Amino acid sequence: MEPIKISGSRWKQYATIIICIVFMAIGIFVPIDDPTSENILVGSLGFLFFGSLGAFLCYTLFFKPPSHLFLSSKGLEIFTFGLPPLMIKWQDIEKIDTSWMQYNHVTRIRLNSYDNILASFKPENEKKLVKLMKATRIAGYGAAVVGAYLGEHVTDLVDAIPSNAESKNLVAILKHSRDKYGGEIVLHNHMRDRGAGKFAEFLRQKKKEFGY
Repeated sequence: MEPIKISGSRWKQYATIIICIVFMAIGIFVPIDDPTSENILVGSLGFLFFGSLGAFLCYTLFFKPPSHLFLSSKGLEIFTFGLPPLMIKWQDIEKIDTSWMQYNHVTRIRLNSYDNILASFKPENEKKLVKLMKATRIAGYGAAVVGAYLGEHVTDLVDAIPSNAESKNLVAILKHSRDKYGGEIVLHNHMRDRGAGKFAEFLRQKKKEFGY
């Protein structure tokens, strides 16, 4: 069969960029309105964090291929953030269901083996993934600082941020996701064309159709 391409809605990525711009503006005007040392520090961190996140999203949105999936008789191929594709074979999937991540309903995939992924993922691609995880960790701590200042509960966010050891290579990253979220692969709304539950059911049907 011809591969099925699944693309999420790009308006959600545009909406995230707009939110980043709003928080960058807050980071500028809060210290101006009340120039205490605390407000200056938090405003600077907020501006740097949301500015960096917005710039990264703009780069991936306008200069990299959009995040998408390919479904075929071999399995599920994931393209995201301009990284080389990650091939998940149907026989390596143990379970497909849903979960919640910081108020986001996600589709998760639990694996029974990493052998095929490791065989297909080149060392240079693994290095790119590790660099992305380091940037994600920095962004996560930045969001936690801003969130705490705004009075938000950030314990779950901080707990979810992978340590250096948990993001040192592909296997560590997969195990961290499995331990924290119950599945190695987590598909957010920008990777799906329908809700988390319906997409999980769709993947289960396709897996069954292909004899797995």
